[in-house]
Amino acid sequence: TTRQAPQQGTMEGEEENVQQEESVVVESKEEESAKVIEQPAFIVPVAKPLAGPVLTRKLLRLVKFATEEKQIRRGIKEVVKDLRKQKDPEKLKNRLCIIAGDITPLDVITHVPVLCEDNQVPYIFVRSREELGAASITKRPTSCVMLVLTGNSQHINLFTQCKQKLLDKQPKYA
Repeated sequence: TTRQAPQQGTMEGEEENVQQEESVVVESKEEESAKVIEQPAFIVPVAKPLAGPVLTRKLLRLVKFATEEKQIRRGIKEVVKDLRKQKDPEKLKNRLCIIAGDITPLDVITHVPVLCEDNQVPYIFVRSREELGAASITKRPTSCVMLVLTGNSQHINLFTQCKQKLLDKQPKYA
């Protein structure tokens, strides 16, 4: 259907144009807010335990603090390397692994929870790798992050609080 343009000089045509412009502006603002809240449509089936919204916020804030203090391992390769090389149980106590739940292909991350369980490092999945990348102050999405906080960190209280919640959510095997 084609719409005929109103004749110039009439008030009706000008009012319609103003209303159309206003509706476009309102729609674009709604779209912007929807993009910020939008969650990934796909979560891998092995993403258990999955952090809730409150715990996710705390974990992402902790990732940001750890990144500023340079106490973080970012990416699958660095995390796996650190888990395999570090054998001191005292140093492994101050570690926490956060894995994104929207990784494809699935094979990329399936071995990380097993390594974490072997080394008694608590791990948890968050919904989005984009959020994880933004929290670790990079422009790229990050699939896996391991926090390596030392005792002299300013945010050790938040770390211990999050670690305790993760230990409660860890799967128990007989």
